[in-house]
Amino acid sequence: MFGGGACAAVYAAYHDVQLNYVKLSYYDDIGRSSKKLWGRQVNIDASVLLLDDNCGTGNTLLWAKDILHERYDIDAKIGAVELHWEKLLRVKGYDHQDTVFDLSQLDYLSPWTFRHHKLLNYLVNSDASPSNHKLTTIRDWANYSRTIIYLLSDLGISDIGFERAKQFYLNLDL
Repeated sequence: MFGGGACAAVYAAYHDVQLNYVKLSYYDDIGRSSKKLWGRQVNIDASVLLLDDNCGTGNTLLWAKDILHERYDIDAKIGAVELHWEKLLRVKGYDHQDTVFDLSQLDYLSPWTFRHHKLLNYLVNSDASPSNHKLTTIRDWANYSRTIIYLLSDLGISDIGFERAKQFYLNLDL
């Protein structure tokens, strides 16, 4: 669904930096993916951050990084707003056979995980009375994400980026 465009626009506006788009997807609509770069002329001397909305395998981000390197000789940094930490937990903790992002290939790690679209949809569309449901808050998502991060830590997952993600939660005032 190409959700990376929205978070990249917010990031660019907040930091008052140039915004360009590249339309790539390994999952949603690969038949309509394009390696075309939209936006202003790329400044090859500037630092570049490729930002996606979520990262499960890291393939789309690595693909975009390769395109920028091949076409513009740019060594871009990569990151995502949300990382699929649960998937990493299944693969590393329970030997589930799946492809998952490699911590060492990502330049920026996000501690957030919120891949519960079916559950959220059920709660929103449930016929049960609202009094039977507790509202899901940012604090709930943060606590859930923190639990996953700490489970991974207990399994021995660690590198400098991961430790920074863990530190983020220690500093949150929940």
